[in-house]
Amino acid sequence: RVIQARSFSKAYGMAGNRVGHLVGPVEAIERISRLATYIVYGACRGAQRAAHRALRGGAEWLASTRESYRAIGVETASYLGIEPPQGGTFHFFDVSGDVGPGGVAALLERCVENGLLVAPGASFGAAYSDYLRVCFTCSPPDVVRAGIETLARCLGR
Repeated sequence: RVIQARSFSKAYGMAGNRVGHLVGPVEAIERISRLATYIVYGACRGAQRAAHRALRGGAEWLASTRESYRAIGVETASYLGIEPPQGGTFHFFDVSGDVGPGGVAALLERCVENGLLVAPGASFGAAYSDYLRVCFTCSPPDVVRAGIETLARCLGR
C-alpha cells in the first residue's frame, strides 16, 4: 500500500543528474514502469552509473558527509548567534535587528561589496523580507567559515 519515491539529488550530492527510484509492491511498480515509458525518456547512462555506485558503496561517504555538514552547520550557527540547524544545508534567520539604515537591501549591498552573496529571505515569500538564507555546504568548510565571518561583520555581530 506504500510506494516510496527517492531522488539522488540531495541524498548523494548528485544535483542535476535527475536520477531517482521507486520502491513498492511489484504489481504497482510494474504498472508505473509501463506508464513512465511514455512520459519519461530515461536518465543518461552516466547518471545511472553514478546512482548505481552510490547505492552500492555510498553509505560510508554519506555518513561522513552528513557529519561534516552537521558540524559546519552547528559551528556557523554558533558564530552567527543563531539556532543550530536541525537538518538541511541552509541557515534561514531573521536579521531585522541587525540591518540598520536601508534595511535588508543595504545589508545585501554591504555583503556584495565584501565579496559575499547571500539569498534574501523575500525570495521565499513576503513574510520573510527580514530574513537571509545562507548555505553552509556550498563550499569547503574553510571557505564557508570565511564567508560566515564576512557576514557576521556585515551584520555587526
